[in-house]
Amino acid sequence: MTREIRSLAALVTGTRPVNGGTAGQVFRVSADGSRTGPRNWWAADSLSSPESKQRNMQLTILSNQAGIVRASVTGKINQSHVSPFVEPLGDALGADAYQQRVLLDMKAVELLDSSGVSWLLSCHKRFREGGGRLVLCSLSDIAMNVIKVLNLQAVFKLAADEQEALQLLQGDAP
Repeated sequence: MTREIRSLAALVTGTRPVNGGTAGQVFRVSADGSRTGPRNWWAADSLSSPESKQRNMQLTILSNQAGIVRASVTGKINQSHVSPFVEPLGDALGADAYQQRVLLDMKAVELLDSSGVSWLLSCHKRFREGGGRLVLCSLSDIAMNVIKVLNLQAVFKLAADEQEALQLLQGDAP
């Protein structure tokens, strides 16, 4: 038995074809937790009003050039949009996700709650263990305040802008 992720208050669509897929396809999750569908772009879509849908978490892979993946996360990163069953960044990047160097632009994050922080910490740990690198850049004031209040600026690699993030990713130290 499979169910669409929409029933879990999240929808996953593709912005570019992957392995013959087309944009607009929906991920399906089976009872055992396995997913089918494209892997490039996540849009968590609660079943609320159209106005609030514009603010839900969206993760977009912007480019993958010179060994550096540029990604952007926008909207609300909260319990409604991040769950233990869904790892948007890992799924979007594929099998070798955590061996890559990733710049995650967070300038349009409107909300970051404890579930969102947990997701970021989990990603950070997976990149560290996999030999990859994750740099968070251009954090919105809201996201930066949460990081500072929790004293996580020593845990995450943070960059004020994309240029600084690229310098951190090109450095020798993982």
